[in-house]
Amino acid sequence: MWRFRPWAVTAETPAVIEVTHEYYFTHWRDGPDPIAWLRQRVRHLRCAKFNKSLATFNANPVGRQMPDMDVFRHTFSVIARRATHKKLTDERRYSVGETLTAAIPQIISHCEANPETRYRDALPEQVRELL
Repeated sequence: MWRFRPWAVTAETPAVIEVTHEYYFTHWRDGPDPIAWLRQRVRHLRCAKFNKSLATFNANPVGRQMPDMDVFRHTFSVIARRATHKKLTDERRYSVGETLTAAIPQIISHCEANPETRYRDALPEQVRELL
């Protein structure tokens, strides 16, 4: 039932645009926080397990960047869903994603030095707020 109105193609309005809208389906039993189960893995993951995942990733890094590691991909997914749920602006969402990307070397160093701590403790405060 959604329709886009036609427009004149100019320098400000290109002929083709991309529109993305995220939908999250939840069960009524999930209550007021429908994405809590998604955050559990990030909240409770220990650095020792993160280090094992890092070793597996580093064993075959061909054509992949560090943000492609499964733990980071899941973290990006969680913060994106949480940002959508909290109705954060796109600028704020991008800022949080960039903060996480920039902090990856420090997160790795923290977890390697402190395997008994939790992964979330190594995350920047801006990211932890969304967990």
